[in-house]
Amino acid sequence: MTADSAAVWLIAAAALPETVYFFIYTFTAPWWRSAVGRALFTKGLALTLLLDIAVLYQLFGNDYPGRDAVRLTVYTLIVVGLWLQLGAYLHVKHQAAKQGGE
Repeated sequence: MTADSAAVWLIAAAALPETVYFFIYTFTAPWWRSAVGRALFTKGLALTLLLDIAVLYQLFGNDYPGRDAVRLTVYTLIVVGLWLQLGAYLHVKHQAAKQGGE
């Protein structure tokens, strides 16, 4: 097995549980009620799309209509999700410090 084929298998192995987790989280958790939940949702959506697009790329190639819009949308979601995650974590840590916690 080459490194390229191993990478394809690893991406596929990651895409399935991430996609399933994202849909379970989306429809079973009240993610919209907190900053942490919204950050996890956004980051999960971005990672799901990134992995699924990588799998589709392996199956169908990279020549499809709207490719640039898809890539830029997914990468933007990743950036937003990561900043939301950092902001939510820092907010939670700040609130805990104000209350005499950590």
